[in-house]
Amino acid sequence: MLDFQLVWFDSMGAKSSCTLVKTDDTSILIDPGAAIMQPSFPLPGGWKAHFVDLATKAIVEASRGAEHIVISHYHYDHHTLEYLEIYKGKKLWVKDPNRWINISQWWRARLFLEKLCKALGGVGSKEF
Repeated sequence: MLDFQLVWFDSMGAKSSCTLVKTDDTSILIDPGAAIMQPSFPLPGGWKAHFVDLATKAIVEASRGAEHIVISHYHYDHHTLEYLEIYKGKKLWVKDPNRWINISQWWRARLFLEKLCKALGGVGSKEF
């Protein structure tokens, strides 16, 4: 069995490309994040926030059925800093924060990993 679900795949109101893949052996949530569209996108801010909220709810729900989570890179539409509980009890496959990465993603990777370690492990990334 192979089941491929688009959890939230949009660039009209909330940027996201979150997918859930299920096989007979495992389940993998890929890039569980959503971000508000840039200010120049022609949609009122309230609608943008509404779509981010809908996307986030769908991602949190999909995370319940995942064994693994993949974060392909550190744009905010590919991971979340606010709903860290989605990562609890999962095996995480994250992009190496030190190789083949630009400086803005280098900083975002450190922010994400630090928050994740503190929220789930009770220690910072350096202690971890």
